[in-house]
Amino acid sequence: MSKQQIKHFPEFLLLQEGENFTTYCNSSSTFYSLQWYQQRPGGSPVFLMILAEGGEVKMVQRQTDRCEESRQHSSLHLVAAQLSDVGTYF
Repeated sequence: MSKQQIKHFPEFLLLQEGENFTTYCNSSSTFYSLQWYQQRPGGSPVFLMILAEGGEVKMVQRQTDRCEESRQHSSLHLVAAQLSDVGTYF
């Protein structure tokens, strides 16, 4: 049995305040739910949202998360980046 492989990109992104950004997650196999987290420097991971259905789109404040029908690809889009958005997204 092969292990599921997850690829997340871009690995690093440098933004100016007010710019939009999108980060992507691709899986080698179908996922049944996908959770996005943000971890600020020196902090603990903070839950952002969960997707559990193919084709689902969720919006929370300035964030939009999409899950493709295949349930192997997802993206997290953030509008008008702010200093509080600095961190690692996974």
